Amino acid sequence: MNLVTKFMFYIYNRWNEYEAAKVFGDNLGAHIWSKWLDRTDSLLWYSELDNECKQKLVDRANELYD
Repeated sequence: MNLVTKFMFYIYNRWNEYEAAKVFGDNLGAHIWSKWLDRTDSLLWYSELDNECKQKLVDRANELYD
């Protein structure tokens, strides 16, 4: 499975408020989760994250779908 597929599966099947806290910690996780809820376009949401946050999501997707 390639990286893009892993990430897609993660965001559309596993991403939730619990995952946000697990990946980013309670405070930042709550902030990022609220931004997720405010966006109707998940790619726009992802594009607005900084590189460190993006990498954390990619790392978690790899961890779960490896």
